[in-house]
Amino acid sequence: MFDAFNRLCAKGPVLLIGTDCPALMYAHLRMAASTLREGDDAVFLPAEDGGYVLAGLRRPESCLFTDMPWGSAEVMTGTRRRLRQHSIRWREPTRLWDVDNPEDIARLRSSGMMNDWFEENK
Repeated sequence: MFDAFNRLCAKGPVLLIGTDCPALMYAHLRMAASTLREGDDAVFLPAEDGGYVLAGLRRPESCLFTDMPWGSAEVMTGTRRRLRQHSIRWREPTRLWDVDNPEDIARLRSSGMMNDWFEENK
């Protein structure tokens, strides 16, 4: 992720999103982009499982990605700690859920989101 931010932030603020968050909507992207435009250094949308589904930065910050316990429930907690340690201003406008395990797939099926996608993409 740091490499992507490092390459892309030269052109302006960047939002990176996960591909496993069906609850992520256009309005969330607009909200996150507004957060960066309004002057915060970073924006994160935490996932219910302890990670995050979106990370946005105005400039690359390697401290947020080095030696992180990826795939654990401690990712967002560790990220917050590093944000504070490095005096990086951030916001977390909302929390969402993503799909990482069989229980999440069941949640996705019961949400009706899969049916909507399949109907739109016949």
